[in-house]
Order: sequence, then structure tokens, then C-alpha cells
Amino acid sequence: MDKSIKHTEKCIREYRKKYLRDEHKDLDEASTRMMINHFLVDVLGYQELTDIKTEYRIKGAYADYVIEINKRQKIIVEVKARRLNLAPQHIRQACDYGANEGIDWVLLSNGCVFELYKIIFSKPVDNKKFFSWDLSDLAQIKSASEQIYLLSKKSIEKDHLDVAWQRYSELSTTKLAKILYQDKVVKMIKSQLRKATGLSFKDSEVYSALERVIRDEVEVDLPKPKLVK
Repeated sequence: MDKSIKHTEKCIREYRKKYLRDEHKDLDEASTRMMINHFLVDVLGYQELTDIKTEYRIKGAYADYVIEINKRQKIIVEVKARRLNLAPQHIRQACDYGANEGIDWVLLSNGCVFELYKIIFSKPVDNKKFFSWDLSDLAQIKSASEQIYLLSKKSIEKDHLDVAWQRYSELSTTKLAKILYQDKVVKMIKSQLRKATGLSFKDSEVYSALERVIRDEVEVDLPKPKLVK
């Protein structure tokens, strides 16, 4: 995957050099779509006509693009004018399209900023932002490449994006908080405290302390984790 990410980074830099110039910052939506066409083909590796469906009809409305792999709709791409800042109402519209069509992912972009959202098919339907990158910022390019690669045709075909989302969601603060509140974790913390201080602590004291850790921003120099290769 590393070679693919490096290739994605190279393509992003070429895209940035060609399109994210000052003279292009006031483009209207039609011209911005031309930029997105190149992004989908040159950076993400999709085939025009075969993989990229334009003006895709969804219940009386039209999504700008739908990415389709093996006749399965994977990603809605909603484009706004380069001169506009992306706003919450833009993603609401696009997520409505995805929810109506049963498509999990929405990419919102003005050709410069790229935001990826996961549609959560709950009641009511919700969405969660997975990432947001401003490709006009040269300092962000290297970091952006790994996540933008997840949108590529090669990645989608191998389900890399879905796996990345699963890893991301399992590390959410809500799920981690539930793990921290497990009896065996509290027992382990009490044991460590007793070894360090010689004092005994009640479960309720540890629960209260954990709640403060989760709720508050704690400034502390944490030891670097030992990485297992």
C-alpha cells in the first residue's frame, strides 16, 4: 500500500500545481467540476463513463457524481464552486441523496477542500465526518495522501475504506469510554494504584476519576507507547 500512497501524493501535488492557483480561486461550479473530473481520474484512478456517473438521478434530484464499481454505487461526490466555502447545508443535501440511494459515502469538495462523510443508517439517518483536507496547504499534502488514497479505485475495490472506517469508529471516544468502565479495567486500575501508593480505592472513586479523564482535557506528559512490530 505504501507505493500506492506515494503515487497518490505525487498525483495530488501535480493536481495542486495545475489547478490550485490564485487565478482559479473564483471559479464557478461548472468550472470546478472540470477540476473534480481530473481529480477523480488522475488522482483517484477512476475511468470516465465506466466508473464515474455524472448528474446521477436520485428521486427527482441529481447528484453531481456517483462512483460506481462493478455496478455498485460506492461514493456520491458533491461539488461546490471553488469560490465558496463548504458549509453544513451542503453536506446535508448530499447525505440526503446518499440515504435515499443506500450509498454509504459522500465526498464534498470545492476543488480545494475535500471532506469525506460516512452516512449512518440509523433512525434518524445521520452522518459523521471521516476527514477533511485543504489541498491548497502544502503542509497538509503528505498527511492527506494516506486518507485520500482510501478513495481511490484500487482502495475501494479492496474494501480499504470500509476497513479504515471500522478501525476509526472502534477507536471513538464513546466506545473507548465503555471499555474503560468495564469492571476488569477498574480492577486493574485499583491494583496499579495500590502498588504505587499502598492505598486502597473504592470502585466508585475510580469511576469518578475516569469520568473526569474522559470529560476534561488532561494535560500530562504521557510515556511513549512501545510499538509492536
